[in-house]
Amino acid sequence: MGYLITRTDIEHLIGSSGLNNLTDDGSEDAIINKIIEESEGWIFSRLSFKYSNSILAQSPVVKQTAAYIASYYLSERRGNPYHYKEQMEDLKEEIEDYRVGKAEITDSAGNQ
Repeated sequence: MGYLITRTDIEHLIGSSGLNNLTDDGSEDAIINKIIEESEGWIFSRLSFKYSNSILAQSPVVKQTAAYIASYYLSERRGNPYHYKEQMEDLKEEIEDYRVGKAEITDSAGNQ
């Protein structure tokens, strides 16, 4: 279980069958935990200098981005075609806007 997302967040995107198919070559929990760690690390490496982890964890956009990154990483880890490539590009641009101050992170109620 991660700080921003959980297995359930990934399952919402790729389904439980999809998750099982992408992790059936090893310890499912270990693979998922590693993927969550990597996706959250990507977010934190770009935004934690500006926002606290608790602020990031309250942002629907940040959580959605972490879930898409995790699903993207899972889909490509065995050399399969990438899933969610277009969404990833859009979300990476949005994260970059937060990083450079073009936009501000808000919680689900719109508070900064």
